[in-house]
Amino acid sequence: MSEESRVFFLLYHHNEIDHRVPIIYKWAETSDIPADVVLLSNPNLLSDYRIEFLKQYDDLNIYHVDSLVEASDDSSGSMLERAVSTAIVSAESVGRRLPDQLPKNKIWSLVGGEGASAEYKSRKLFDRIDSCENAVLAVDWTINPITQQLINRFGDRFSTVCLPHGDSPFFNAFYNQKMVQNALEPVNDNVCAPTEYKRLAEQPYGPAVTELLFSHSYKEYRKYRMFDAIVTPNEITAKRWRPFVDDSALHVLGSPRYNDEWLGVNASIAPTSPDLSVDGDVLKLVVFLRNPRYFVSPKMVNTTIKFLSAIDQVFIVAKEHPSGRMLSNSSGTIEDLDNVLVIDESVSSTALLEWGDVFLDVGSSIVFEAVKHRKPVLALEFVHSYHTTLAHYIPETTVQSLDELYHKLSIILERDEVNYYSKSNIEKFLDQMVNPTGNNVLSDYVRLLLKELNHSKWQ
Repeated sequence: MSEESRVFFLLYHHNEIDHRVPIIYKWAETSDIPADVVLLSNPNLLSDYRIEFLKQYDDLNIYHVDSLVEASDDSSGSMLERAVSTAIVSAESVGRRLPDQLPKNKIWSLVGGEGASAEYKSRKLFDRIDSCENAVLAVDWTINPITQQLINRFGDRFSTVCLPHGDSPFFNAFYNQKMVQNALEPVNDNVCAPTEYKRLAEQPYGPAVTELLFSHSYKEYRKYRMFDAIVTPNEITAKRWRPFVDDSALHVLGSPRYNDEWLGVNASIAPTSPDLSVDGDVLKLVVFLRNPRYFVSPKMVNTTIKFLSAIDQVFIVAKEHPSGRMLSNSSGTIEDLDNVLVIDESVSSTALLEWGDVFLDVGSSIVFEAVKHRKPVLALEFVHSYHTTLAHYIPETTVQSLDELYHKLSIILERDEVNYYSKSNIEKFLDQMVNPTGNNVLSDYVRLLLKELNHSKWQ
């Protein structure tokens, strides 16, 4: 029996929960059209407090893709197919329990496990999606094997919408080695580049150099052609798409993560902060770290934290990124310091934003929320090779050396000076990075999804 319409929100990373849940919440609040929220990676994501929050809505069907495998009729398929599916699910379950330091993903890919798993699980989603007369696949530009197969199967029939993956904390075009390599390598036929594309070295210099560099930061142009609608939170993110997609397909709708409506909801549902009580009246510093594959110097970050730990009046909490540890864990280093605490994703960033007094930015958009709360942020530009978006829009946050960091913290400690933002800079930052189209950010996302849902490809 077919259903008339349904939206399928496909979530893979922690990052997608950050940016997708606000949209799903608004969809559930304002639309009577049902939606599936399908988690495609670690089943532990089902216990994330934001996913738990969504479970109150009757029109949302929330599940992990593995549950479709487990619920399959044991009598269906050949004995070999059932054995293969059991082996895949079991191997993935064992892999998740192994230490993250092991090259689990690489090994799994080399033995063909990733492809076999994606193919089998995708088939389980095919029937569910195929039962709809109309549907939207809401995905992320970082295509994973399962979403790739779903788009291949249904892309000609249903609309595929690419929703935001991040808020562009970097103002510059290149922020990791892969992007630099994209600009240096010659284009080949497999890239599917536009005919007018030239290598970076062949391009003329001129006033459009910024757009030129952004256009070379990616080279997988085939990805751009999969989507019927591409949504970005701000114009900086949109720059990476503009050279290769029609303007009619590209929509700048604001930040689903940092708009006022969602921040209010998130504050009411976020878990309470763990016991991070500290002795005495100290300045509580928080730094949200990045994955080490970015152009951030782990040595300089370690040095900076050690340097700050020598100040008696401060206590430092450093939160590692879910996708990779940056700080050294050898004996006699960071974690042995009395006024430094290193934590992982088990402590919510929302709780830390409430707990902290001052935030140290190493190129993470999480500090955007601290700015919205008018808590001081110090952009440590000397620990990486970027020009951060925060430092661009709010220059008073910029810190170019350890000396300057010490000086700014001394002023805060001596004068209790925590309200040092320029009003005009704050307004410009929020207008361009969070609310570029106004204050109804989440409603705009719902309207776009409804438009795509009503635009059937099968007439």
